[in-house]
Amino acid sequence: MHAAKFIDAITNDYELFTYYFTRAGRLPSNKSYLNDKMFASDFFSRYREQLENSLCLNVENPMFEKSMILCKDSVRKVLFTDVDIKRELDEKEYYLNMLYYE
Repeated sequence: MHAAKFIDAITNDYELFTYYFTRAGRLPSNKSYLNDKMFASDFFSRYREQLENSLCLNVENPMFEKSMILCKDSVRKVLFTDVDIKRELDEKEYYLNMLYYE
């Protein structure tokens, strides 16, 4: 119960949120804060767009572990090889959709 109150406080209390964000460098977990002028940049506009179009992966789904392997593989390829990033992400998106929705 205390953990829930703590999470609620740092995501809904603007002063606590600002302190944690500036000290920890974490992105906000409460989407309503993203409209603040502090987040008026290309990076945060892209982040907001991703939030609007993203879905959470269900950890209780039997395919969750396989989906994490795909995500890890994609990150490794993007960071450490000369892969076409768009093609790599499109391919992994295709496989994730197969795992979760078919």
